[in-house]
Amino acid sequence: MTSPSSSSRTHATGSQRSKFWTLVVCTVLLLATVVPWVERQFFSHGLTVYCAHDSIFADDVIRLFEQRTGIQVDVRYDEEANKSLGLTNLLIEERHAPRCDVFWNNQTLGTIRLKREGVLQRYRGAGYERIPARYRDPEGYWTGFAGRLRVYIVNTEAWNEGAAFAGQSEAIDVTAIERALQSDSLSDVAIAVPLFGTTLSHYTALCSELSLNGLQQWHRSLHARGVREV
Repeated sequence: MTSPSSSSRTHATGSQRSKFWTLVVCTVLLLATVVPWVERQFFSHGLTVYCAHDSIFADDVIRLFEQRTGIQVDVRYDEEANKSLGLTNLLIEERHAPRCDVFWNNQTLGTIRLKREGVLQRYRGAGYERIPARYRDPEGYWTGFAGRLRVYIVNTEAWNEGAAFAGQSEAIDVTAIERALQSDSLSDVAIAVPLFGTTLSHYTALCSELSLNGLQQWHRSLHARGVREV
């Protein structure tokens, strides 16, 4: 028969072992969390880039950067389905535990939104200084380094045959295209969905010029005449 004092010592020893192993497990979990973070912050020489630009154009630039600097780049590209906005929203979600070092965006409104949300940090490097003031943020939160064009793509073979352009025998230029777009039938015309990319920026500029009500009326008139969104 076990004496009371022996039983107490056994219970105490078991309790101490349980606490010891609990401490060990907690320490391991803590190290598993902290060590990678410390490595990323102080010992990693890599660069994480979120890129909204198409990989077919951006990849060569990023690889050239790696060759010239020796810095390895881990790049995450945007998805076509939520072009430009996807990475912008992701950066906002990750603001308290950021993973991205550089955001290569191609949609100005998203960049301005990130600044307003407090996601961006100021940086005035050599690239910032060489860019004209009108193309960069005066406080140093972003720097523009390339232009994007809004263009009309015209099927020149169908210019005189399509419903939207019937009877248009004049030379194809912007004036002629805009005149043709006043047609009652635009069933042969398509525009990008105005919720993403530069089309969103385009509509924002139109809203500033036409007012929200004017923009809505203009957009409805496009659909009433057969314009398709793609």
